[in-house]
Amino acid sequence: MQREALAILASHDGFQPYIKAASSRPQQDHHGLLENADWSTLHLWQNGAAVDEHIRRCPVIYQTIIDHVPLCHIGPRAPSIMLSLIKPGAKIPPHTGMLNSRLMPPAVNRPARLWLSCGYYDD
Repeated sequence: MQREALAILASHDGFQPYIKAASSRPQQDHHGLLENADWSTLHLWQNGAAVDEHIRRCPVIYQTIIDHVPLCHIGPRAPSIMLSLIKPGAKIPPHTGMLNSRLMPPAVNRPARLWLSCGYYDD
């Protein structure tokens, strides 16, 4: 898993800002994070569907999640499985979302790398 994570981190290919503008809903600048790559994600499942191109890049990570995390299936909305990339110095405030029926167990919600100069908050 670590090898896959480090390979993905080396290229950043496919990562998109986590909070994206959408014409189908009102827009707010979520603490300066709207379309901001300081917090970006690589989706393995998005809008309830697998993203095969991304899964092929990290099959061990993907299979580990599938085998060990119960997923909530809600039509075209869930599950969402993603890898987050938070740039050094980025500030991510505590937050909630439209579908916070998500399961984020501590074993999944951990950084691949944690620099000594950054902080990490885990509730």
